[in-house]
Amino acid sequence: MKFCFNCGKPFGTSLSERKTKDHIPPKCFYEGFPEHYKTNRKTVACCFNCNNSFSNLDELFRNILGFTNDIDSNKQITKEAVRSLFDKGEIVSENGQSPSIDVSETDIFNFHKRCFKALHSKTYREYLDENNFQITLIHEHDYERISHGMILQHFVTKDNSWQISGHSDVFKYCIKQIAFDENKEMITASNMNSAVFIGIVMVYLESYAVVVVAQKKQS
Repeated sequence: MKFCFNCGKPFGTSLSERKTKDHIPPKCFYEGFPEHYKTNRKTVACCFNCNNSFSNLDELFRNILGFTNDIDSNKQITKEAVRSLFDKGEIVSENGQSPSIDVSETDIFNFHKRCFKALHSKTYREYLDENNFQITLIHEHDYERISHGMILQHFVTKDNSWQISGHSDVFKYCIKQIAFDENKEMITASNMNSAVFIGIVMVYLESYAVVVVAQKKQS
């Protein structure tokens, strides 16, 4: 890859333009896990400037998953989240109430959009230009679009073509470029130019699933 998956700019010689590797899911998700969990993790080419901007968001989302995780086999991520918040002095609030993590919808959207764009670039070797595609996050509380998300999730995952980065207990995903046939039924697009939608289903810790869709903008 000769360009950054996130900003689309070609790599250069300056520090900010230097080529680096971004891990999906982020490396901090695997802190404390056995070494065999860390093999075959997906990486994608990313400029230093973009990669450096991800670090705080990576840890924030890891801590959210750690606190909401209820899968016994994945308690390691909970331990790492607690340790991180202890180190920051955020595990106990000043008023003595239960600890909370300050996160916005924008933070959550940006985290999943980054993972989506990275895995699209890894799969199709193309840059997902947001000038041409509108990216939307559909989650379980998005009641306005949840029915569309379920239809998309069924199509993307119906052939059980899950891919794994590291270990399936921690992260797996399905991604497809989608078009419509003459009967307006969804089909797999042969290339990005013919795609009307690009959809991905990402599952974290066997319990947290999210659908992200990119819809081609009308010219």
